[in-house]
Amino acid sequence: MQNDRRGMTAFMDAIVFILVIMVALSVTINHISGDDGDYPNASVLMDAVYSTTVLSSDISSMEYDVRTGLMDMVAYSLVSGDEGPLEYLSVLMDSHCRGHGYLMEIHYDGSTREIGSPGDVVRSSAEKGVNVEGRYLWMKFSVTS
Repeated sequence: MQNDRRGMTAFMDAIVFILVIMVALSVTINHISGDDGDYPNASVLMDAVYSTTVLSSDISSMEYDVRTGLMDMVAYSLVSGDEGPLEYLSVLMDSHCRGHGYLMEIHYDGSTREIGSPGDVVRSSAEKGVNVEGRYLWMKFSVTS
C-alpha cells in the first residue's frame, strides 16, 4: 500500500510539472508574439454579442419586458431610431477594448451605422451576420491602434 501512495504521488507531481511547463510556454509564446497580444480580440466580442440575451426594457425605451437577443435589439434600434440598444453595445465595446480604438459597422434592412473612434492600424477584426425577422443583420468589428 505504501508503494501505491508513492506511485500516485509521483504521478501527481508529474501532472503538476507538466501543467507548470504548459503555462510557462503559453506565457512565453504570448510575449514573443509582439504587440498584437496587447490588443483585445475582436472575434471574442463578436461571439459574446451574438450570444447575449437582454431584457428589452433594460436597454431600450420599450415599456414591456421581453427577453431577446442583443442582435434583435440592435436591429430594432436601426429600424426604430431608439438609441438605447446601440448605446448598450457601445458600452460593451468600450469595456472590451480598454482604451484602444475600435469601429463597429452595422448594416440592417438598408440602414447603416458606425460606432466608435478608430485608429489607423487594424489589430484585430471579425464580422458576423444573422437573420433577424427575415432580414440580414451584418456587423463588422475592428480593434485599431
